[in-house]
Amino acid sequence: MPRRTMIEAIRDAMDVSMGRDERVIVFGEDVGFFGGVFRCTQGLQ
Repeated sequence: MPRRTMIEAIRDAMDVSMGRDERVIVFGEDVGFFGGVFRCTQGLQ
């Protein structure tokens, strides 16, 4: 298994969850188009 950062693991988990169930959403402070301060949600829109 390739090594990943914590941010990459979180992003992958959110991506898989949203792909499996259209009811899953991500919301909160600093979640947006650019992915927030840590870019955790980048590319998930």
